[in-house]
Amino acid sequence: MSRLKPGFWILTAVFAAGFAGVAIACPFCGQVQPTIGSTIESADVAAIVSLAEDIDAAGDGAAVGPLGTAAKFEVVKPLKGDDLKVGETVEAFYVETAKMGDVFLLAGQSQPALLWGYPMPLSYAASEYLPQRVALPEVGPDRLKFFQSRLQDGDALIAEDAYAVFAVMPYETLIELKDHLDREQLVAWIRDEGVSPRNKRLYLTLLGLCGSEADAPMIEALWANRQRATIIGLDALLASYVALKGEPAVKLVEDRYLKTKGADYGDISAAIAALRFHGDENRYVERQRIVEAFRLVLDQPTLADLVIADLMRWKDWSVMPRLVELFETADEESFWVRLPVLHFLMACPLPEAKTKLNELADKNPEVYQHALAVAPPGVVNPDGTLVVDKPTPELPSDVDPVPPPTTDDDNGEPAEAAVTTPSNSTGVEPSSSEGSRPPARWSLLWGLPFLGVIVVVLLMVRAARQNDDP
Repeated sequence: MSRLKPGFWILTAVFAAGFAGVAIACPFCGQVQPTIGSTIESADVAAIVSLAEDIDAAGDGAAVGPLGTAAKFEVVKPLKGDDLKVGETVEAFYVETAKMGDVFLLAGQSQPALLWGYPMPLSYAASEYLPQRVALPEVGPDRLKFFQSRLQDGDALIAEDAYAVFAVMPYETLIELKDHLDREQLVAWIRDEGVSPRNKRLYLTLLGLCGSEADAPMIEALWANRQRATIIGLDALLASYVALKGEPAVKLVEDRYLKTKGADYGDISAAIAALRFHGDENRYVERQRIVEAFRLVLDQPTLADLVIADLMRWKDWSVMPRLVELFETADEESFWVRLPVLHFLMACPLPEAKTKLNELADKNPEVYQHALAVAPPGVVNPDGTLVVDKPTPELPSDVDPVPPPTTDDDNGEPAEAAVTTPSNSTGVEPSSSEGSRPPARWSLLWGLPFLGVIVVVLLMVRAARQNDDP
């Protein structure tokens, strides 16, 4: 048996990095984990293989390295990559006891040299599913129907893969294919006590696309049962309800959560999240109606920070005087409102906003500098100037958004490139007011997994070189 190749560690880290920031199209579905389908999509080569010999991981004669035994597998069905042939033998490391003939998914990277990842055991159903999956068209109703029929599959690998496909599918694509969604099946799954709350959140989102006002009473019944609503997720319930009933549903949400003093904070956050989704979509309810609802939250200083970034993003500059008042009257229970207020003033194009911003900055220099440091994308330029004062010119659609390096006329040094922020897969800018604290904290945390991967890779390369030294 061959010695463990240090490059395997690097491949593992690369796969981990690929999954660190999976985009979420379903706004209420949560983070999606790697699946058998995403493993194939992120690999250069993949195949269904069978174990060519027994592995006794605990046996005295087993050649076990840090990642297990270097085992031989026979290619049964190539799934990706042109060089794999049926019957070909390949080697990969495996840590568990297994029998000859056991079936696995094996995926790897081909550059700079072929390097296999860790074999994933497959059931018979999954081994039949994968060839059908890779043969699907990249878009269209046939693809949607294929995965929809497997959302509650008895094989956990298949069901998880189907869920992940819907969770990251661009919302615009779901809208285009809504006539192919199985409404009756979605309703049955939402009613089924055996379906997980996570999946029900997805099904509620899909029902908002393909359902009708006739489905609203079912949502109302779930909403009325506080325990069930909490388990499933009030945000997903309310978003689906608003999609089905439209503006009258917004009024109900306002009366129950946004106008009521002392409402549960979690319920208020869920209601705001549901309305934010519809404000971004501007499809089932006019955005202006959501703006009017969010203005109500400004009457509660301890909650105002939940909506200020949304009002800024939707350019509702009419609330500027109220926000200045919130800043000036903030106390120990609402002091965190000051940062989003400053960000609002930084982004506001009105002359009086500039005046008020300068006044507040003079009185609160430390808070202002902090606001500059954690400003959300599109508010502050890389050089510290405000975008509203020095906007970055938009490029025509046919121009490369990454210009070649330029030099400064004065000193010949490379000029600073403009920083652009890509939108998410839904085509809607992500809200910066999730939770109740300044948005920049999220962007800092978001980069930690990638930093961790880089550190791990460097340590692994160093260890590999030490092991190779004579």
